[in-house]
Amino acid sequence: GCLLAQADRHTGATDLVTGGIGTRRLIALTRYAIDHMANHHGIELTMSRPLIELERPSKRKLIAKLRRLVGRPGSAVLIGLGGHLNHWTAVRSVGHRSLGLFDSSGLHRIRIDHCRTRHEKKLETTVEHVLRPRRIIGLSGEN
Repeated sequence: GCLLAQADRHTGATDLVTGGIGTRRLIALTRYAIDHMANHHGIELTMSRPLIELERPSKRKLIAKLRRLVGRPGSAVLIGLGGHLNHWTAVRSVGHRSLGLFDSSGLHRIRIDHCRTRHEKKLETTVEHVLRPRRIIGLSGEN
């Protein structure tokens, strides 16, 4: 619908399919989606970059902050995973062993022990997910 048409105007559908979407473009599309929800559905949403100020956090600290964000009522958290997936997804829960996802690819969870932050040493696993504070976007409803 409207969001896809906006993405096509800004990026081009072929570029999105073959090259993915970067943080700046996702933020622009999120702003468009926020305007659309307000204008067409009367739902007021706000966007934030809640962890952008974190410099070189440990995985433990980043996961703890992500857990608090996900636990806020009326909110959603988008995260750009690097590494194995290199994919944007929505985090629905943060458990002790895994991140629960609401994902377009059908992935339901990723193991926390397969995650690291960008500056930490590469893991010795075949599947690795890189977490970066700059690629975390918060959405919250005000109704």
